[in-house]
Amino acid sequence: MKFSMINHYLKPKLLARVQGVNTARRAFLKRSGLSSALAPFLPLLEIERAYANDEAPKRLVLCNYNHGMLYDHWRPSGSTRNFELNNHMHQAFVPFKDKMLIFDQLKHLRTDGNNHFGGMCSMWTGAKAKTFAGGDEHGLADGPSIDQFLVQRLKPQTLFSSLQFGVASRGGTGGNGVNIYGSALSPIVAERDPIKMFDRIFMGVSGDSPEVIALRERRKSVLDLVYQDLQTLNNKVGAADKTKIEAHLDAVRATEMRNEASFSGSCVLPEKPNNIDYDANDMMPFVAEQMIDLLAACLRCDLTRFCSLQFSVAINNVRFNWLNGADGKPITQGHHDLSHAHKGSDEFFAYEAGTRWYMQQFASLLAKLDESAEGGGSVLDNSLVVIGSEISLGNNHGREPMPYLSFGSLGGRVNSGQFLNAGGESHGRLLTGICHAFDQQDVQRFGSLDTGSGALPGFLL
Repeated sequence: MKFSMINHYLKPKLLARVQGVNTARRAFLKRSGLSSALAPFLPLLEIERAYANDEAPKRLVLCNYNHGMLYDHWRPSGSTRNFELNNHMHQAFVPFKDKMLIFDQLKHLRTDGNNHFGGMCSMWTGAKAKTFAGGDEHGLADGPSIDQFLVQRLKPQTLFSSLQFGVASRGGTGGNGVNIYGSALSPIVAERDPIKMFDRIFMGVSGDSPEVIALRERRKSVLDLVYQDLQTLNNKVGAADKTKIEAHLDAVRATEMRNEASFSGSCVLPEKPNNIDYDANDMMPFVAEQMIDLLAACLRCDLTRFCSLQFSVAINNVRFNWLNGADGKPITQGHHDLSHAHKGSDEFFAYEAGTRWYMQQFASLLAKLDESAEGGGSVLDNSLVVIGSEISLGNNHGREPMPYLSFGSLGGRVNSGQFLNAGGESHGRLLTGICHAFDQQDVQRFGSLDTGSGALPGFLL
């Protein structure tokens, strides 16, 4: 197999080492009669973390809700490791407390102008919003979002490089309605029709579909070559390196098993969603349930490792009329109008009821990921689910402290299970930390607004 194909399909973090393989290593491979495809693996004999500890796919899920929340009703009580979740907003996350990371005193990178639109643009990009004719709502971020940046670097070998799920996310392609960007000024609009999303992902996709068979065969051919060369190398090294090579062989075998089981076991395809008016306000709970089912299935089946879940748009008037207000009657006012109310009013009660509903939807997604076993943990354990809003609180359009949360440890890389004081650092440190969690340590800042350096202290293990 040509090196170009190996380069395309092997794990990017391993392949990044190929450029540094020196003449001695290549000479060793030639003397040993081994394929140059094994070259990326030789430096691994010199590092402490065995490949076997890195078997499961690593995933990133970006989730947003809108109009922020009251800090006093969001902040937990206690210390970094000994904290209690806030009764107002986070009770839905109690089952995941040990897998949760709550960021305190995190500041949002954002340009001047309308904070809703600017926040939506910079949320996952750390980038400025370039405003065009028509006002702020038509502005676009001048850089890629963190998920697309990683997709372009890692080139994940899945049927879909990334997927964008939307719930009531109708808002055009401007700053108000989009937070995922493939590159500067290039928004990727979330799909808000569950049936279209199902057809795009699962129509014709099964264990016998041509697409799956072709992908599986491509993966298998690379794995076979690497496995054979590792076995040959195992006969030519000392006892100390044999242990490490055996760990690599175990990892390759585990990958082969996962490749063959892509559409069996815990990978259960969802039922096709019902035909509903997905843009109707009253249908929002049903659309949310369907989109969350589809998203969870995609991750369980390793159809993608990068996805987003967008609820509504930066300024919206979703009416949470399936919830009751302070008077015991269905809420009729829109979310944006409610977000400008003040603590203690009936309107503020309704505002928080809507925000709490969003938290419950995210908890539903977390439960589906956590109940899916994978390796020694769950799909959630091997993922990083990040949740955020475009502003800190609706009635002041603030940008600090930002109510960001994350769940999962990305296979033991993220320091979850804590209430982390960010000390006023910008969320550019969080975005940079996500890059480092995916082994992109050369990234020291992320986005055109980021003037700091390095990952957020305490975020990574």
